[in-house]
Amino acid sequence: MVHKKLSPLYILAVLIEKSDYDHPMTQPEIIQEVSRRYGLEIERKAVSDTLKALDESDLGIEIQRSRNGKGVFVNDILLDEALVMAVIDSVLSSRALSQRDADEIIRVVSSLVSVYKREKIAPVRKTKINLKNRAPQDTLVNVQKLQEAIDRRKMIKFDYQTFDERWNYVDCINPRTGRAPYCKVCPVFVVNNFGSYYLVCNYKRYDNLTIFRVEFIRNLEILDEDSKDPSEIPGIGSNFNLSKFLAEHIYVFSDKVVDATFTFSEPRVFRYVYEWFGREARVTKVEGGYRCDIRCDRKALIYWAMQYYDCISITSPQEVRDQILAGAKDLVARYSLPLASTSEVQPIGLDGGASSAPVPPTAA
Repeated sequence: MVHKKLSPLYILAVLIEKSDYDHPMTQPEIIQEVSRRYGLEIERKAVSDTLKALDESDLGIEIQRSRNGKGVFVNDILLDEALVMAVIDSVLSSRALSQRDADEIIRVVSSLVSVYKREKIAPVRKTKINLKNRAPQDTLVNVQKLQEAIDRRKMIKFDYQTFDERWNYVDCINPRTGRAPYCKVCPVFVVNNFGSYYLVCNYKRYDNLTIFRVEFIRNLEILDEDSKDPSEIPGIGSNFNLSKFLAEHIYVFSDKVVDATFTFSEPRVFRYVYEWFGREARVTKVEGGYRCDIRCDRKALIYWAMQYYDCISITSPQEVRDQILAGAKDLVARYSLPLASTSEVQPIGLDGGASSAPVPPTAA
């Protein structure tokens, strides 16, 4: 039912959607649009009084007149075009969102600007709207449930999955038992790293942290059993710094953190170092190039060094050098065989055989 007392809200809604700096609305146009959309007939004086009240209110609503003085528009009441485009681009680039969630967020954010600005935003949407590797529909629901369990200090259990050859989700089999157990853990926190959500947690009877990718979590359940106090977990304690944790775990692996040094000579490497380690990396000029000191988890450092093998060289610790060398020898052996025989090579893995993806142990 349309109520005449709501006319100020109708006028404001029309201005938000149908006006901007380049498209001011005259009072007759406002009256016509309110009538068309809401079936309410209003007088010019009511429009004039409403515009004055909105402009003088403490709601942060700024009513501006056009350059020729014949129309009015709302001056960036919610978000400007650049911010909306940035938000939409972030949504489209995120692998943590399902297609349905991405579409709904974009719909809501787009409604915060005029229809004319939405036309400018449309090409941005089309460039990435079909992004592959979208997360399952329940990913955001699981993120909320995980945060609830963390806030309530409760344990959780869930099934952990991977893919088969047809990209269907299948249970993750524990190589030690040959079974697909559920995981029962103490959730510590949830982080978003490079567009994907990760659960950092602890198995109650152990001291180390374990990391799971949230989009592979299924059948998540919050238990009545109390979780371990995070301050009791080694590596977290009462002075835990999440930003520092993420800086040291660039691939979000649950491995030990080491002090490491590498060298490089090409200036382009500065970009890679800054992208991954930020200003925490300590770079000094040495003969023939540069030396960089960082703190990083061991497994991630190995993968990172292999990624940039053509321009950086790890100098310490020795164990990381040894594992990179073992991985390199494995690559040489694998790529030296004829294509038909590549399946005969058994990769040793850069960490002595462990998978880079977390594999849940037998349920506690």
